[in-house]
Amino acid sequence: FIVWSTAASSLLAVVYRAMRAAAPATGAETCARTVWLGHEFVDDETREKVRCVTTMSAVTAVLQVAVCIAVIASDPSSWLRTLSALLVALSLPACGFFGAIWSNSALMLIFAVVSLVLAMIHCLVIAMMFWFEV
Repeated sequence: FIVWSTAASSLLAVVYRAMRAAAPATGAETCARTVWLGHEFVDDETREKVRCVTTMSAVTAVLQVAVCIAVIASDPSSWLRTLSALLVALSLPACGFFGAIWSNSALMLIFAVVSLVLAMIHCLVIAMMFWFEV
């Protein structure tokens, strides 16, 4: 279940980025201010990228918390192990969120590389599940 939720959040991030890139600009978007969450950006493109990363980080964090709640609900005796896994799982969305908000290139690099590696691993796991019919 955890593999599927993490794979879904990784694939959701890819789909969201593709949809945002393909969306046509409307008049309201082209003349929008370059301030978001109290931060001023050099241009609208940078602001949109930060918005995309922070949104996907929040979605991933919500999915991880939902998985944690589902695991604890199904096996209440594993609450300590599940909460420990949740803290580790929330480190990636935190890297993305704070990297985007603080314009920290090191955190953004960690977020991008680890997200890419996790997406590739999840695609491999899903392919193996179908290949070996688990």
